[in-house]
Amino acid sequence: MKLCKVYRDSRAQRIVRIARILLAIEDVLEELPEDIDVESVYLDPETVLSDHVKLVVSSDRHGSETRDLGFAQIVIELVQHPVSGNIHRFYDGVAMEFGRYSSRVLSPYLSKPVEYALLLLDSEDCIVMEGFEKGVVYPSRNNILFTAHTHPQGLSTLSRRDILTLLDILSKRGFAFCAMGVDGVLCVYRRLLVYEEDYEKLLAIANDVGYLDMEIAARLGLTSVGIVKI
Repeated sequence: MKLCKVYRDSRAQRIVRIARILLAIEDVLEELPEDIDVESVYLDPETVLSDHVKLVVSSDRHGSETRDLGFAQIVIELVQHPVSGNIHRFYDGVAMEFGRYSSRVLSPYLSKPVEYALLLLDSEDCIVMEGFEKGVVYPSRNNILFTAHTHPQGLSTLSRRDILTLLDILSKRGFAFCAMGVDGVLCVYRRLLVYEEDYEKLLAIANDVGYLDMEIAARLGLTSVGIVKI
């Protein structure tokens, strides 16, 4: 692949900021001594972009803990009563926001005869790369949070190679993988951690069917992986 440009902008920085908060929350939940039901985790939406992120967790104990992330602090309030969780909504929301953002960035390249890719890194850098006539080969690195690429004059359906790349990115704690075609943007993303069962379902689709679209995804019954058309 050929590097076209590296840049930063406020919208991409917002997307990455939310993703980094969600990654930190995953670590926090893993560190807590008790088993936490993710359906009982509430993230205060008013604090997501602030210096003090508030998390309410239903637990068998009462108290408050703080984690310093360097760029923000997470305040975890442990309560001994049921909590109406909302954490999945943030994964849905940040994936949708990236899908719309990638559509704006990559639209000028859709008519080109080769594929173009957009990468959002955890450093907040945005990278646009030019691929080849037969596809994009993503660089192997662990700090890719979001990726999108064009299917010139084609549909947004994911190919076998796309699905395998998606699984590789999700396994490295990336968030979303999008493909842009003449029919819009297909975005596949994780909703917290990816269950092994969902990983295996997607791998089977890659090997046995060779492509993934909305119709096939609807039949898979994925619970930890979301898919949306934008």
